[in-house]
Amino acid sequence: MGLLLKDGVNVAVSRNFGPNIKRIQKKFVCVRIVGLDIAEGIKVIQKNIDSVRKEWERGEERKHLTLSCA
Repeated sequence: MGLLLKDGVNVAVSRNFGPNIKRIQKKFVCVRIVGLDIAEGIKVIQKNIDSVRKEWERGEERKHLTLSCA
């Protein structure tokens, strides 16, 4: 699932990413959600927006984030 946040941050949200994650994260901040459904995961992303934005600003060198309710 892809999201575009208000400030132009592209986010791909999934429970798992395959080997194509390296290609995907060139255009998206890949956020792996653990123990959450997608709707809950979006709320967790909103709570962690500063971390997501910081990763977006790294450009093509960005890494994926793993978020959970804990």
